[in-house]
Amino acid sequence: MKNKILLGCWVAVVLVVSGCKPESPMQFSQKPALYFGAPNLFNPLYVSATQFSFATYPNRTIDTFLVQVSLLGNPSPKDRELSVAVVDTIAANATAGSDFKLLPPYVLPANATSVRIPVVLYRTPVLDSISINFFLKIAANENFSAPNNSQGLYNVQVLYLQKPVDWDATSTGAKGWALANLGMWTKTKYELILEALYNPLADSSISSFPYGTNQPPAIYTQYLQMIHNYIAVTYPGNYTGKGPVLLDPDHNNDTIKINPTNY
Repeated sequence: MKNKILLGCWVAVVLVVSGCKPESPMQFSQKPALYFGAPNLFNPLYVSATQFSFATYPNRTIDTFLVQVSLLGNPSPKDRELSVAVVDTIAANATAGSDFKLLPPYVLPANATSVRIPVVLYRTPVLDSISINFFLKIAANENFSAPNNSQGLYNVQVLYLQKPVDWDATSTGAKGWALANLGMWTKTKYELILEALYNPLADSSISSFPYGTNQPPAIYTQYLQMIHNYIAVTYPGNYTGKGPVLLDPDHNNDTIKINPTNY
């Protein structure tokens, strides 16, 4: 899932036209620069942003996120080190070193026009309550000039136990599949769902249930049955009153039932 944050005005990249004929090709004459992601022709006023959710990987407490950096200019037959820095801004609430860590040196390989650089993310206790975000910027060095457009900045948003934006409603405003079939979102219920849908082979779970203007995917019905079966086997007392029971402290200590859902 991707968001974009309004940051400022687009500054046109300066191109030099060789010759005076209209058909003459334009050539890069300035020092090469770098930018995050792919060329953003449609929303040049926005900073690229990416969300990473540990809910998709509930057994991980640390992960490595790859950020694409692309070249504006000509490739080189030699490796070139690039500089990435953390932006000091009140819009960020993450702490370098504890919430995330950069892994320099970063290098654009010889003859390459892009590279994916690693950033380490940590699942800290604060993610149980709030999401965190931080901003990166391309910094000038002896190999590259500072970019003069919004894609010189990149926003990383990290989540874990926060309600998915599509839980209550779809992108078109219709009632969300999760609300209709799994009921009201609570942190305890969400953790249970992540456990029920966890795939050990992929080391991942299903953390959101989006769909567009058409009907929800058919596999959502399978997810619903998987959650029901997981509760029935792990917490049979929730359905039968006998055996282990899981109560929801986020909802009056009710038992959690799915298919049918009790709240």
